[in-house]
Amino acid sequence: LVPPMTLPARMLLVVGSEHDGVSQEFLEAAHKVVYLPMHGFVESLNVTVATALVLQRLFDLCPDARGDLTPEQKAAILPQWRKSILSRLHQHDEPSNANL
Repeated sequence: LVPPMTLPARMLLVVGSEHDGVSQEFLEAAHKVVYLPMHGFVESLNVTVATALVLQRLFDLCPDARGDLTPEQKAAILPQWRKSILSRLHQHDEPSNANL
């Protein structure tokens, strides 16, 4: 195991699609390029799964990167978050005009 480490104050994580990967421009601008090893019959990972694996590993190596909100920040953000979630749920409940 690698001991906890410190991540840079600012970091950009770029994840490429299964088909196209990351553009050459991003690769040339990167300070570090990371590839996920594939074993067995696996040829690729869904981009969401790959992103989750990378983020989990970063958080394992640098627990402070997780961050957290203070109770006051949570209380201020929660009503807007709930409104956003409920709005999306209601959009899925409404019948589509495309089928009419």
